[in-house]
Parts: sequence; C-alpha cells; structure tokens
Amino acid sequence: RVYASDSESITHYVEYLSGCSRYSNLIGETDAATAAEEIYEDGYATDPDYIAELEEIINEYNLTAWDSLAFKYSGTVVTTTGSTSTSTSSTSSSSTSSSSKSYTVASGDTLTSIAKAYGTTVSAIATANNISNPDYIYVGEVLTIGSSTSTSTSTSTSTSSTSSSSTSSSSKSYTVASGDTLTSIAKAYGVSISTLAKLNNISNTNLIYAGTTLKI
Repeated sequence: RVYASDSESITHYVEYLSGCSRYSNLIGETDAATAAEEIYEDGYATDPDYIAELEEIINEYNLTAWDSLAFKYSGTVVTTTGSTSTSTSSTSSSSTSSSSKSYTVASGDTLTSIAKAYGTTVSAIATANNISNPDYIYVGEVLTIGSSTSTSTSTSTSTSSTSSSSTSSSSKSYTVASGDTLTSIAKAYGVSISTLAKLNNISNTNLIYAGTTLKI
C-alpha cells in the first residue's frame, strides 16, 4: 500500500488490527514484549526472528517511552506499584507497598477463570467493577482486580532517610483450566509467554493441557 502521509499509514494500521478478529488478543495489551509475541503467534509475520528483531528495535529507540502518553489518551489502566522506606539511627523504620491491577478480558475468559488466576473471588471482581451479572463479560473489557497493601517494620543503626521503589517476587503456580491458553495465562499474570514456556519446559506454546500445574 502507498499512503499520502505517515499518519494515514498509522491510522489504517490501527484500524486493521482493531477490526480484525485474528488480532483481537492484542486489544488492551499494554506490555510491548507480550504484544510482540502475540502478533507473531497470530501469524502477522513469517520471519522466525520477528519477535527478537521487533524487541531489539523497541529497545534501541526506547519506543515504550510513548506508552504512557498513548495509554493516557486511550483510557487504558496499567499495573502500578510503588514503595517508600525511611531509616533512622536506633529507631524503627517502616516500609509500605501497594499495587493495583487491571486485566483486559480475552476470548474464552470467564469471571471464574480470571478470579482463579488472580487469587481472588468472583464477587470481589464483580463488586469492584459494578458487574450485576457475573456470567456476562465481554472481550476487550478492562477489569479492576482490587489492590493490596503490606507494611513491615525493622530496626536500623544507620542514620539516613531515603525514598525508593522496590520490587518483590514470589513463586506462584496456576492450574490450567478448560479453555485456557498460554497467552491468556501470561496476560493474567503480567508475564511473557516465553517466560512461562521456559519455566515449564514447554516446547509448543500452542499446546497446554487442562489440569496441568504451571510455575508462574
């Protein structure tokens, strides 16, 4: 195709992806690495090195810097985390962390499977999103999955005052339910498909079995 301007080309590209059911799993995806994997698996490109080459370009030109601006005007909600810590000589210090999550409904999802993936309840998600009928959710709908806070205290002998962000990780597992795909599980837990495949020695990412317990 030939376009009169860059903006015309981009507009047609977005209209094509958003209007084609083949790429419906990309709608609402906020992680660049996951999007690169999903669009390749959807058959957008035949180059076996497409994912690596695309991610290389994204990283080289820091293209994810545009995400905050794009999400701001699209109304997309992304996961945010933050923490602060303070320490003073011979006194107690405290650390508080909080997180809020959102999930974009994919084809085949149910409120039950989403609640199970996030370790919460159907009623909690329904309440947080004002859902009157738990049996009715639609593809592309962005759900708020609550928030959690934790506080810890400790004693320090050094004299300093800092404010910083910290990240904590814990081992998780998920039992594959009927209708699950590696893509939907990766999206629910905010990890990449390749990470799940590597953790669980999965050679064919299109083949998983109900009842299998996956490491997250």
